[in-house]
Amino acid sequence: MRLLLILWGLACVLAPITRATAPETAQHTNNLLVINCDPILREHGSVHLQTFLHWNDPRPMTTNLIRYIRESSGGYANFRLVDWIDSDAFPTKRDGFRYTEQSFLEMWRSKDKEKTAHQPDRCELRCHLQGIESRRAHSAGEDH
Repeated sequence: MRLLLILWGLACVLAPITRATAPETAQHTNNLLVINCDPILREHGSVHLQTFLHWNDPRPMTTNLIRYIRESSGGYANFRLVDWIDSDAFPTKRDGFRYTEQSFLEMWRSKDKEKTAHQPDRCELRCHLQGIESRRAHSAGEDH
């Protein structure tokens, strides 16, 4: 019991000192744009790829990831979700390749995805964003 009182007393004395001398951690907030590519599978009842393959919902996963990064960095790294774009198309790769519903599902079902997945795998973001804007304008009746 006496040891507990000594530790408590020591904590009371040191707490104000450590708070006063601890440097303030700067927080860096980054704006985050999420492009959720979830193509519609027309040959499978017009369901989204996420639903068809029983993948997790990306919205709570994104929220949790933002929280985990903030917590694990001690508040240093913070992300603010400024926009979420749902795209119902397969993204275009940098070399111009784009999966079709059939080619993607064949690749996904393959036991050796490294051999069947298209390489290079990087997407052309600018082209993808232009396609999204074009589809938004078309669906809003503003055909350009």
